[in-house]
Amino acid sequence: FERDLVLLGRLRGATVHNVDAPTGEGDVAGFTEAEFLDLSIGVALRPAHTQRYNALFKYTRRYERRPVVGLTQYQLEISDVVSLEPVVEIGWGLQAVGKVAAKLFQVVDADLPAVTSTTVLALLRLNYHVTAMLDAGAEYRWLANMLAAQVEQGALVEVSWLPRPDVAVGVGYNFSHFSDDLLVRAPRSDHGFFVRLTGRY
Repeated sequence: FERDLVLLGRLRGATVHNVDAPTGEGDVAGFTEAEFLDLSIGVALRPAHTQRYNALFKYTRRYERRPVVGLTQYQLEISDVVSLEPVVEIGWGLQAVGKVAAKLFQVVDADLPAVTSTTVLALLRLNYHVTAMLDAGAEYRWLANMLAAQVEQGALVEVSWLPRPDVAVGVGYNFSHFSDDLLVRAPRSDHGFFVRLTGRY
């Protein structure tokens, strides 16, 4: 049981310190201009006795502060994202992959009131193991923003080469216009052809 569950953690941070411009009349030069902090904690289910199923639960908090009006006012963004990604081998060469994620996003923009929005993502993917080193997959994805009352959906297809059981090199086409990563900054579009490298612990 102890080998089946793995705790994962990552912490990243950065600070931009302006040493040239003063903060105001009578102030000395030097102040913190921007800040970034990203904390992720996850629990991975990787059974040692079987490859039929696995799962990953992850929580991420991202904090970003940047100047928006000269160097005297700031925009603060805080994102909290939780996600669950199960994978199940269902037999006959088929593999089901799912993902459910939710993001609570808060923006404090200079002197304006704070704005909070909730985004929910769900996807279901079916992979077929053509050979031990080749997979073909199709995916349906759904995205909803509660604040804007906006819903998007679409499909994705991909062919993957597996040089190792824990590494996949895929090429495919995304028919939707959004990413499966809720931390990707809008309004970037992920529509079209893609190539990606995926690893699994």
